[in-house]
Parts: sequence; structure tokens; C-alpha cells
Amino acid sequence: MGIESSLDSRTSLRALPNVQHLCCRIEAQLEAKANFWQILRTLHPTPAVGGTPKQKVLPTISELEDHPRGLYSGTLGWVSPNGNGQAVVAIRSGLVKGKQVRLYAGAGIVKGSQPDLEKRETDLKLKVLLEALGG
Repeated sequence: MGIESSLDSRTSLRALPNVQHLCCRIEAQLEAKANFWQILRTLHPTPAVGGTPKQKVLPTISELEDHPRGLYSGTLGWVSPNGNGQAVVAIRSGLVKGKQVRLYAGAGIVKGSQPDLEKRETDLKLKVLLEALGG
């Protein structure tokens, strides 16, 4: 799919009560025949959940993780009848089964990551989900 895109190299920080996100703007000029599903396939998984370069990293993730990701790191969204749509990456989610809940959150492990800090970050992300459940 031909996409002319630009990535604003300036990042901004979005600070929330318990976690921060780096944000950058991406703009693209699409071919007339491009559709929502093609765009979604091109963008997913994002580097936040699939690393980069994804062709190299995704097989390693599958090899190292001891369980399927399921709802974690999938996409959620909508598509209108005329093909417009919006999707988000589900990087924090939960699966309710009867009286049990399995929560999912992850950390962006990169070269130089410190396991203790990554664990603390993941705990903060899960805390939001636990609080939403009244825990």
C-alpha cells in the first residue's frame, strides 16, 4: 500500500495521575484506494507492543512469552458503513470470566531497561484497572 507519511520528531509528554506517555503526531496522505483495514494492518502491531523492526521482533516475542496475548495488544474500534474508522491499541485490558478477572498490562522493554523499574511501571498500570474494579 502506498502511503506518504511524516512523523513529527518532536515528542510531547502526556502526564496522567499514575503514568506518562510520550506522544508524537503522524500524518499521512493515502492512495485513493487505501481503506481502513489496509491502514490498520500496516500500523498494527505498533512499536509499543510489537517492537521495531517488527519483522524481527515479533517472532522473538512469540518465542519468549509463555502464554498467548489474547486481548492484550489487540485493537478495539469501529468502522462506519462508508469505511471511516477509529482504532486504539488495547495495551491495558481485562478478561472477566464469572467471578474471575485476568488483567493485562505491559512494559516497553528496550535495550537498557531496568527490570525493577519496568515492574514498577507495570504495577502502576495495573493499579488503575484494579481501582476501576473497586480493589
